[in-house]
Amino acid sequence: MKVDNTNPTLYEPPPVEEAEAGPKNEFLRLLVAQMQNQDPLNPQDGSEFVAQLAQFANLEIGIETNTRLAALESGQVSSSRATMMGLVGKRVTVDASQINLTGDATEAEFTVDLDDAATKVDVVIRNENGDEVARIQAGANPAGDIVVDWDGKDANGIALPEGSYSVEVEATSGEDGVIEASISLSGTTTSIEFSEDGGTLLGLGGILVSPAAIQSVANGT
Repeated sequence: MKVDNTNPTLYEPPPVEEAEAGPKNEFLRLLVAQMQNQDPLNPQDGSEFVAQLAQFANLEIGIETNTRLAALESGQVSSSRATMMGLVGKRVTVDASQINLTGDATEAEFTVDLDDAATKVDVVIRNENGDEVARIQAGANPAGDIVVDWDGKDANGIALPEGSYSVEVEATSGEDGVIEASISLSGTTTSIEFSEDGGTLLGLGGILVSPAAIQSVANGT
């Protein structure tokens, strides 16, 4: 028996534009090509063909799931940003251990919370490399909250450049040694900044902080 391989193709899959080519289209084209070029005397087993169709269905479901998840993520980002905009004009208190400077003139009002009385309290600002760039000496203080003002300048009175800085408290007592302390920053939210990677930062004058650092929110200035 002679098999004629010159018969016209029963089905020619439409060309796929390069921009649209993806796992789904590629899988379909390969499946159709396999059907067109199979040996007529030894056709593909039906169960194997069904298994391939199942693989294609799973692939299609996976692509659809990813598309829906991307749409959901986009919606959540939009909703989160809309919520953040409502903080503009509100007075907030945030954890000040990590801050970002914008390069503008900065007036910061730090609140240091001392667990016990201290004979010496210093607020130390360090750059991204961990180098000390400013030190504010607050002297001896009782336990509780004390307010420390900072003008955003280094030890030489020069405004610090924009970037990320850490703020830490060094509190000691002659009798008890190191005193545990935390530091926060209070101010009116003047802006909300969104980065291309979906991040959000709150602007308190010339200082930017993460929304995750918020400790409290209140009306007014």
